[in-house]
Amino acid sequence: MEWSYHPLNMALRFGLEITALYVFATRTFAWYDAPLNWVAAVSAVVFASAIWAVFKVPGDRSSNGKAVVPINGVVRFLLEFTFFFVAVFLLVLDKSYWFTGIFGFLIFFHYLISLDRFVWLLKN
Repeated sequence: MEWSYHPLNMALRFGLEITALYVFATRTFAWYDAPLNWVAAVSAVVFASAIWAVFKVPGDRSSNGKAVVPINGVVRFLLEFTFFFVAVFLLVLDKSYWFTGIFGFLIFFHYLISLDRFVWLLKN
């Protein structure tokens, strides 16, 4: 069975992506005073979402399989790793250690059960 594309794993992945965007928004919001805090939070979410959605590996079944800007699998994995690493790092800066631990474990678990996708990314 391909666990990477199992509906529960895809729901977990979506939840992790939304959580990372939430972290980007809340941390950048906290760094600035009004009204720049809103601009920073929205900009961080839009920037991260755009990179996540635009740079894809053609044929990746974890999304619609279409790529606005095609990249190879290694670059995509590094992009995903950086996306989640930055979110975890921002949580550490916030001293939200229990949330960081849970979030980090869920990211690790997701990629552990998605080894078939990871191997596919390395080949493409």
